[in-house]
Amino acid sequence: MNAAELILARSMEPAVRVRPAIHFNGGIVTYAELHALVNRTANAFLGLGVLRGDRVPLLLNDSPLYAAAILGLMKIGAVPIPLNTKLRCEEYKFIAADCGAKLLAHDPAFADVLSEVAGVKLLTTKEGRDSLTRRVATASSQAAFAVLEAEDPCFWLYSSGTTGAPKGIIHTQRAAAESSKIMREVLGFDETAVVFCTSKLFFAFALDNALLGVFRIGAATVLNESWADPETVAAQAARIKPDALLTVPTFFRRLLQLDVEKLAPFLDCPYYMTGGERVPDSVAQKWQETTGHELVPCYGMSETFCNSFSNFPGAVRQGSCGRALGGVGTMLLPRGVRPGEGEALGVDEPGVLWLLHPALASRYNSEQKTAESFVEGWFCTNDQFRVDADGYWFHEGRADELLKVAGQWVRPQEVEDAVLGEHVREAACVVVPDADGFERLALYVVADEQGVDLAELEARVRASLPAHSWPKWVRTVGELPRTPTGKVQKYRLKELLQAEISPPPADGPASEGAEGEPPAAADAQGLAPA
Repeated sequence: MNAAELILARSMEPAVRVRPAIHFNGGIVTYAELHALVNRTANAFLGLGVLRGDRVPLLLNDSPLYAAAILGLMKIGAVPIPLNTKLRCEEYKFIAADCGAKLLAHDPAFADVLSEVAGVKLLTTKEGRDSLTRRVATASSQAAFAVLEAEDPCFWLYSSGTTGAPKGIIHTQRAAAESSKIMREVLGFDETAVVFCTSKLFFAFALDNALLGVFRIGAATVLNESWADPETVAAQAARIKPDALLTVPTFFRRLLQLDVEKLAPFLDCPYYMTGGERVPDSVAQKWQETTGHELVPCYGMSETFCNSFSNFPGAVRQGSCGRALGGVGTMLLPRGVRPGEGEALGVDEPGVLWLLHPALASRYNSEQKTAESFVEGWFCTNDQFRVDADGYWFHEGRADELLKVAGQWVRPQEVEDAVLGEHVREAACVVVPDADGFERLALYVVADEQGVDLAELEARVRASLPAHSWPKWVRTVGELPRTPTGKVQKYRLKELLQAEISPPPADGPASEGAEGEPPAAADAQGLAPA
């Protein structure tokens, strides 16, 4: 099977070929035009000697050419690897070596950051004699689908870096063919839909819900070369009138900062899906009050490509990730227990989530990491969940951040939930070893425009938390560090606190935090524990 053939099957129907496939830069690319571009791009890569199974990283801004590069490589049996556009040179060097790439296609804006990547042909899209753009323009618009096996690799993703170094995640033709679970199972869309997902295509959520999943049902997607900003998205929503907007909770919060007139287009869009992190109750409530529409949370990860859980319109259980989607198997186990080693946990018993998923990756590009996380078809998410009696799943943080204080379990998410609200718009609680090596909690909060008094916050929240749950350290920051896909980088907060509590020798150089930032933010405040 060739997943690209299945994904493009609807769009090859005569009635769909004339319909819009992509809204981009104020114009429209029809499916007939997309097919021709996919074929020319496939032939351009074949002309470069790309063979079946070859891994081809793509460092491109979102565009019709990017969409065609992904599908063109899939069509000829090669393996596209969409790359995060905000990594550092060292990370691109690591990925190029890790995946064994011989060719890397990139936009000219990334030439400098790729300058030290050796052993790989760097192919730019900039106009020129040997550019990808020129090769595509002069290539044939006819190309055949390669005949492949279900377990052949289709594309790789690299993990988003929330816990450190990225991991190569290998998805098969079988997995890619499962695209569009949200479109088909939750929203019930067909070829008449227009889907607007603000996340970039290297993010699994967008690769499915802004590209492959949308094309599978013959619907239209909206692509932007630049990163989304609220004013641009609002203006596009007014012009294009999408049937669904999909974005991270943080972006919904940013949209709510627009004035009422600019938010008017969102009164007419019927569906709003969100994932990537927990939705604060305050954001969900304000969006409902402002637009008259509910936010519908879902949950997925790069290893499953498609979403695993979702709420459904009209049946949202606030605070949950929703219910398991079709074909998704679930198992909750105590931390450190693997399938077959112990009894599964029951209703309202928190545990580590293991998944069976029709779109599950086959493995990591590492035998050790594969052995740690993949067991007889089951995958360890390393996320802490509980499930209620109605089958709604609640994410309670990373399993590796659960810890005992004074012999009692503490869940960082419980602390985050408790402080959100009055004058606190975001919070992140992380586990950090103290000077004696004991694990303790550190809490970072982002205040609203009025600011927050940390002493008052502690007095208010302590009453609602067990005494042992209050963090040893509390700090304020202007913004939480995030990956380009919007997920909080808790490891950077750990580094920030560790740099603060382990200062360098008085005569030594000052240490630096993540990405060369000072170890403590300029607006950070300390609060000594009682």
